[in-house]
Amino acid sequence: MKRDKRLTSQLIPLFALMGALSCDPPPTSAPAEQAYEHLITDYIESWKGFYPTSAARLGLDQYLSQAEDRSDESVQEWTELNGRVLERIAAAPQDLPIDLLIDLRLLRSQAATELKEASELKEGGTEFPLGRERYAEELRAYYDMEITPEEVADRALKEIEAVRELIIETSAEYWREAHAGEPVPTEVGELVARVSADMEENRPSTQQESLELFSRFAEEAEAFVRDKGIATLPPDRTLEIVLTPESAGPAQRIGFVDSAPPFDPDPMTVLSLPTIPDSFPAEEKEDFYRSFNNHFNKFIIIHELFPGHYMQLKIASGNPRPIRIFFPYEPYIEGWATLVEKIALDAGWDDFNKLTYLAHLRKRLENANRAYTSVQVHCFGWGEEQVTRFSEEEALLAPQFAQSLWGRLERGPMQMTSYFMGKDMFMEILHSEMQRLGDGFEVRAFSDVILNAGAVPMDMLPKLLALAQPDR
Repeated sequence: MKRDKRLTSQLIPLFALMGALSCDPPPTSAPAEQAYEHLITDYIESWKGFYPTSAARLGLDQYLSQAEDRSDESVQEWTELNGRVLERIAAAPQDLPIDLLIDLRLLRSQAATELKEASELKEGGTEFPLGRERYAEELRAYYDMEITPEEVADRALKEIEAVRELIIETSAEYWREAHAGEPVPTEVGELVARVSADMEENRPSTQQESLELFSRFAEEAEAFVRDKGIATLPPDRTLEIVLTPESAGPAQRIGFVDSAPPFDPDPMTVLSLPTIPDSFPAEEKEDFYRSFNNHFNKFIIIHELFPGHYMQLKIASGNPRPIRIFFPYEPYIEGWATLVEKIALDAGWDDFNKLTYLAHLRKRLENANRAYTSVQVHCFGWGEEQVTRFSEEEALLAPQFAQSLWGRLERGPMQMTSYFMGKDMFMEILHSEMQRLGDGFEVRAFSDVILNAGAVPMDMLPKLLALAQPDR
């Protein structure tokens, strides 16, 4: 087969790594550490060669002019390489340094994903719904741990029940304070609806007002994180907040964070705000801004920026261990951003405003509902109507959020579990650290270890935390 010379050059690192993997495993001593570091470095180089377009998106401009080679020979070589990488990792000694063991976990997960995707390609892709067996396999791979769909559903349902009670309790407390002399509505739906109406009254009404408020909230959040000692802020601020243009289509209504490529020489993160054109009908704009009211925006700025996604990804981009940039542990990402909502609110963000806390609780309930319905749809045959009804009646979702859930459950069933499961896993670590250190616990020290580690498997974080702050 005749092959383009440019494409052949991409596979040179792959051939080199294939040769290295054919050698005997290294001895379980100091040379083993060096050999496994080389294994990681060489795999990354081979990955860049096999996925030059993905490498370019990370800011590696030298790959811009290259294209993927998906010939049968190339795919077979890549598949065999990943199989051998998994064999080498299985033989790794467990007395390697903790950072190297973490990196090997990430490499193992990546290589296993490559083999799974190659198998799916041969089978003609995946079906919807996945079915219980396939969903369980995907779940184990996504979290890199033994976990069942039933366990996720059980944990999520307990969260739904607990947060519903918190919402009812906090709504009643708010009502007694804000509507003194008026009886508290006894029907849950009415109570939540009337308190939510109060929450939604505090909202912007134009694009410019929304932009100004978000920008102000971002400044306040950054100062809050610094003043309360929640985490160490990055030394330079590379953040721009803009309105999402109409050209973004449906994404204009939800907004997004466009993170800077980690290897970009001049990184800038752009927060594109959810927005609606000022020229739209008044009723449609009112419905939109009721959803994106100031209380919702106040807590979501913590999730998206300080000390959430913006800080997390900015610090991660400078991680000295590149594999954590190339192949991050996905449940960490949404888990961290959701955890810090609660940390900030517990520390007094927005002066303990009950409506802002309720906005957070509603989002927390939505996150648990995402995980629960993901399992029910893919494992137990729930249809769209059942999902919508449960989401509105039990998870108290507004109709527009309940109705948009179905498409996301179809496109990203695992990612939809990560908001709740990631937060839940981080909460277990937080409570464990507070118990371990007692009066010596400091939230900034806790946050800094986690942020500087990068997106790593959460079950490895306690070891890093113990190394950073040993028991007294």
